[in-house]
Amino acid sequence: MDEETQNLTTILQREGFAPEPNFSLGEMKNIPLEIDVRLDLLDEQIAVKSGRNEALTGIEWGIQLLATDLIRAFNETQYLVLEAGAGWGEERSLFPWIPWYDRNVHMESNRGYLKKLLDLDQSLIDQRLDGQNERIISIVLQSAISLEEMNRLELLIELDLYDVGHHQPLFKTELASIVIESVAFAEGSLRGSIMGTLRVLGLTIPLLTPFVGPAVTPPFAHWYEEQQFEKKIEMTVLGQPCTVYSTWKYDVESLRQASIEELNFASPGLSESEKRNRICNVQVALKLEQGSPDKIDGLWGPASKEALAHFARTHRVPADIKSEALRGELHQVFLNRKVSK
Repeated sequence: MDEETQNLTTILQREGFAPEPNFSLGEMKNIPLEIDVRLDLLDEQIAVKSGRNEALTGIEWGIQLLATDLIRAFNETQYLVLEAGAGWGEERSLFPWIPWYDRNVHMESNRGYLKKLLDLDQSLIDQRLDGQNERIISIVLQSAISLEEMNRLELLIELDLYDVGHHQPLFKTELASIVIESVAFAEGSLRGSIMGTLRVLGLTIPLLTPFVGPAVTPPFAHWYEEQQFEKKIEMTVLGQPCTVYSTWKYDVESLRQASIEELNFASPGLSESEKRNRICNVQVALKLEQGSPDKIDGLWGPASKEALAHFARTHRVPADIKSEALRGELHQVFLNRKVSK
């Protein structure tokens, strides 16, 4: 790498993250997850090994649909933060999970994981896997700038790329992952029932809830519990058409409780960076709801205290962040915000 390119890389590293291979943005939270993947196909399509192989590919695709929604959810949080007035200046370090110009949210998939664990020489019906704890998909924040040898022009072009391909990014850290614990197959087309865990960076959960979970209010809670979320994709197995239906459901109460707790910046044992990020989430909620405080900086000063007191009076709850009732109202602010697709 020539000296000019090295100098530019150093500047970019200083303005963003240091090029450490791994670093933590906080604690990961576990949200129980159910995935039901149904393949509508003919019996003869999975009567042979090659057909079963292709069918398992469809089931993996069904799980990846959930991952693409997670990526969308992380990208949508950017609009919430910008709407609240945290711009593209120095505050960006307070919201590192948001994809700024020098970073992106990227999916990494452990492709073919089911084929390695199952016996494709046998019928899939009644086969089951338990106690796997297999991390099959990760959602990572990574640099849009790579460490590959390149000249200055190539480095500048790299800034505009969403997918860095085979280049080694300057940094990478996990935002979320899907961990599969058990898989079982049953009769009726081909149905895979998958139990797992959604591991999510705790500090991001309050912002993500409008996009990965429902607005848990009386008009919507029942609909969510009954209907869940469903996507479908068209594919072929042995040259014949097949439809994959992928349905997933989060544990709503676990998601809600984790979101409410992540707004508690007075919780004991927090690091300074974790406390500051939690304060930022509270400030974002206050700004979205009532336009104050003016500054989202992760510092709990007089303006933020007054903004919280005003919010508490309006919602008739204690003006104490230790109050679960107060945090529940702050969380509802995020649930009420929907970004038009």
